[in-house]
Amino acid sequence: MDCALGIMLGLGIGAYSAQHGLRDCLDGTFHLTKKSAISAKEKAGPHLAKAHEAAMPYVKQVSANVSQQISALQAKKYQQDFSAVKQTSVVRHAMTLEAAWEA
Repeated sequence: MDCALGIMLGLGIGAYSAQHGLRDCLDGTFHLTKKSAISAKEKAGPHLAKAHEAAMPYVKQVSANVSQQISALQAKKYQQDFSAVKQTSVVRHAMTLEAAWEA
């Protein structure tokens, strides 16, 4: 019952407000919000630049560490692949020698 009453009341207020300038009120709100956001952006600019400068050495350090770890993993994978190919090659060669010996 309360829910139905709330819906009816909300629909009535919404219908009334739509006819009496709700759009103008919202447009004014969005205009002021945009204006405030621009001034806040201008005030925050120098602080963000300082934070960016302070963070860059750490970002570069992490980037270098990640690059080294990736290189190490790639080298390890290459060694494993090379080892597998070498073992396969040795097995093939042994099978060829065995076949030649038996013949």
